[in-house]
Amino acid sequence: MNYPSIYTSSPPRHEQDFYDQDHPAAKFSGSPDKTSKQIMKRVFDDEFALSSSARKKSRSPLNTEKKASPSEVDKMNTMAANLYKLSMIDNQNPNQESNIRNVHIKAKIEEVVLNDDEVDLAVFEQSYKAFLGKISVDSDFQNSENEQKIQKLLEFFSNENPELCIGSSVFLWEILYKYKSSLSPNDIEAVLQRSFNLIEPTLNAKNFYLVISLLEIIAIIGPHETSFANIKVVASILKNTQQVVLATKAFLVLITLDYPGFYALLYILNRDFTDLPEYLFNKLANTNEILLHVILPSLLNDTVGPDQKKRVFSLNALNRMYHLIAQGSSLGVLTNLLKEGTLDRQLIASCIRASGEQGEQLLLKILRSSTGINHTKMILAILSVLAWRVPLRPEVLDIRIVNFQVAEHYKQNPGTMCVYHGELVPCAFEGILSEETERPWVEINSRDFISALQRLLSVKYERFQNGLRDKIFTNAWTRYDVRLNGLLPEFILAKVIDPDVLQDLHPNKSIKRGVTPEIIKALSGLFFNENPLIREQAISSMGLIGLPEALEASDPLIKSLSDPEPQVRAMAAWAVGMLGPNIGPKAKKLIDCLKDSYWKVRNAACVAIGNVGICFAEDAFPMLTRVLRDGTINKLSVCETIVKLGVTGEQILIDILRTVQSSNYKVKTAVVEALGMANVGKPTVDFVIEEVFKHAAEESVMVRKACLGTLNKLRTRSQKSEITYLKSKSILPLFYYFLQDLNQEIRDV
Repeated sequence: MNYPSIYTSSPPRHEQDFYDQDHPAAKFSGSPDKTSKQIMKRVFDDEFALSSSARKKSRSPLNTEKKASPSEVDKMNTMAANLYKLSMIDNQNPNQESNIRNVHIKAKIEEVVLNDDEVDLAVFEQSYKAFLGKISVDSDFQNSENEQKIQKLLEFFSNENPELCIGSSVFLWEILYKYKSSLSPNDIEAVLQRSFNLIEPTLNAKNFYLVISLLEIIAIIGPHETSFANIKVVASILKNTQQVVLATKAFLVLITLDYPGFYALLYILNRDFTDLPEYLFNKLANTNEILLHVILPSLLNDTVGPDQKKRVFSLNALNRMYHLIAQGSSLGVLTNLLKEGTLDRQLIASCIRASGEQGEQLLLKILRSSTGINHTKMILAILSVLAWRVPLRPEVLDIRIVNFQVAEHYKQNPGTMCVYHGELVPCAFEGILSEETERPWVEINSRDFISALQRLLSVKYERFQNGLRDKIFTNAWTRYDVRLNGLLPEFILAKVIDPDVLQDLHPNKSIKRGVTPEIIKALSGLFFNENPLIREQAISSMGLIGLPEALEASDPLIKSLSDPEPQVRAMAAWAVGMLGPNIGPKAKKLIDCLKDSYWKVRNAACVAIGNVGICFAEDAFPMLTRVLRDGTINKLSVCETIVKLGVTGEQILIDILRTVQSSNYKVKTAVVEALGMANVGKPTVDFVIEEVFKHAAEESVMVRKACLGTLNKLRTRSQKSEITYLKSKSILPLFYYFLQDLNQEIRDV
């Protein structure tokens, strides 16, 4: 395709001369012999009005020359047939129902739709349903080629029936969403020409639902020379409309149009910050394009600056950009920072890990290549984040633009850019060291943001001009995918056509990335490293990973229970306990750890047996009762472990409670408190309750208090079960009895 001379203008200069240059976006409907200032003024000032006579003259008829292949037609017929099979067509009294729907649709489209949440999806859904009913009996439409199908759909845009008008636009959006790459250039151009030509009359007719569809159709196509040439139509909607939903859709179109679209936005921004509503300003700042090419580079630049505090804040902000870190080619800088060690290495490692699979592979590569005492701190930092299950659909850092005010920002030098607000904790340790209650965000004042946007456009201009010269933009729409650009959730029609896709794209921190076998292998290989610190950290990470992946490392974990270093043995005992009963009888070695000389090993082994020892409980009971008498392990921990091992454990504790002397109140208190964990789903819980009732009159205040607490725990845990002893009429007399206790503390409880 031959491009007019308007595409061959020279690149812009910075600062005040930026708008004095000839830009493609500025000259799409201008005359090459006029100055760029005059052209810009006419395009973005005089012709913002939708009734522009120049734009009326520029309308052209549909161009429909190319034929579609049979395979493409088959796809279209398959889609329509599938939709029909999904029972989207009502067959009961269709004429009467159609009349009712017409009244409803006409009433709805005449309403003024101001905000996104005021858009009634039922209008689109019912219109879509009515249109499918119309074409389901039209064999000519079903059997026609793509060219005829699209032409027929475009004719429906002017149908007097509002249902068919809107429904056909939804159907066309679905075709573009699913099969855009298989359509011919002539089909795409016809769609765009018809859509642009209809915007003004549709707005005048106040059919805002159709305007929404038209703008989303233009946006789903993406960069195209027809859209470039009509960019002022979209800009005028953004500038003039008072309806948030239409401004949002116009904004959506502009950010899909590469350099010309961003240039139009910048022009509006640079005239006056208030010309673009704040919500759209923030939408622009949170697009992938801006996050990748403005925000992320700014944060990355701050991490290597002289201000140590700002470096830490910027790293924490980077950590919360997740997958964008890898897309923005930031891993090289972060790797250098990790090796230098001038900043918190755990925070840097968390940034790399947050980037996804690419970051994980980089950390494993560094781990394999790092040996010797000099790399210990770096290895420990990497090991500490490998257990983190990175969210698959995280909520990335929020960007908020604030209007530049001299009184507020005079202390901020130009270029300060990003000011981070949020937790100063690596994402890998959220939920362990802290729990973020508010989504972290970065504040940017409008002065610095517009300046950064100008720099970005200078780069995009070069790429855009090169693309025009090399004819890259000839079929750019075939490669443009709103899903890859993170824009699909912005489409209202996507909620009608494919709501499941939107659900899959919605941020959800609870959906985590699995731990890969490569990580398990790398950690297992370090269980026997010569450095005990590395051994301990590797085992700790394996324990945090837990089931199911860590079960593959059960054998080396069991071997680590015999490590010469007590800290490593204690960590190994804890990690084995994190694997649960699935580890099997091989965990019996924990029983020997109950006699270890180091108290942390004994305690960790005791707790671990409570988690994994159900399959070797009979072997564990003798040693557990022995250490309970000896007092070598915390008494409550031992009793809780015994009760976790089933009904037999409960009976053992009841026997101890019956036989131990009243003077040994510490053992009695520990036993009573542990019985609060008894299995309320088993009939044997009655014996537990009876024994607790008997000891409610003990002389020891601690024992009485423990009895009261245990009965309350059992009652709370058995709300859904029918345990006679724990019903109100049975337990309330005892509580009244406690209210008369001589001890104030008991009465308070």
